[in-house]
Amino acid sequence: IIEAEDAAGYAFEVRAALADGDVRAAALDRAVLHRARAEAWAQAAGTAGGAQDPRRVAYSVPADVPTAELAVQLESSLAESYAALTAEAGTGTRLPLADLSTEASLAAVAWGAPLGAFPGLPEQSTTPPAAG
Repeated sequence: IIEAEDAAGYAFEVRAALADGDVRAAALDRAVLHRARAEAWAQAAGTAGGAQDPRRVAYSVPADVPTAELAVQLESSLAESYAALTAEAGTGTRLPLADLSTEASLAAVAWGAPLGAFPGLPEQSTTPPAAG
C-alpha cells in the first residue's frame, strides 16, 4: 500500500504539472493526499527512508490515458487494495481501512467512475441471479 499510494501521488503530480484550472487543482490535491498517506504508511511500517522503503523516485505514468481515466484507475485500485486489507485486518483496525476504501471509491466517482453496489469490491458488483 505504501508503494501504491506513492505511485498515485507521483502520477497525480505529473498530471497536475501538465494541466490547468480545475483539473490541475484536483490532481494536485490528490497528489498531496496520496504522498502524505504513503509517508504515514511507511512511518507506521518502520520502513520510511530505509533500505526496505518501497517508494521510488519515479514511476511510469501512461501518456496516452486521459487524466480523468487515469485518476479513476488509480483511485479504484487503491479502493480495492484497502478493501482487501480490511478483509484481512484485525477487529480494531478494520474501520479506518474501510474508510480509506470508501474515500478512494468516492474519489474515483468524482473523476467519473460509476458508483458500484459495493465500492472497492468490483467482484461484488455483478447482478445476482434471479431466484427461482
